[in-house]
Amino acid sequence: VEALIHRFFSDAKVILTVADKNGNEYTPDEWYSVPIEAIREAMDLLNTGEIINYMYDTGSRKIIEVE
Repeated sequence: VEALIHRFFSDAKVILTVADKNGNEYTPDEWYSVPIEAIREAMDLLNTGEIINYMYDTGSRKIIEVE
């Protein structure tokens, strides 16, 4: 399930490098810029199994049906 959600929102992944308190840099792999409404909708689609018919569109910041 986690891999499916990562793939679904992959185009919305935040790419940045952060430093911890010791100055060690790392790139988080699980940060996304997605409206909470899209996350809720994706969870509903996941629960019904319909998520495979949809994708997250970063331009409109909405979930759209795949043709």
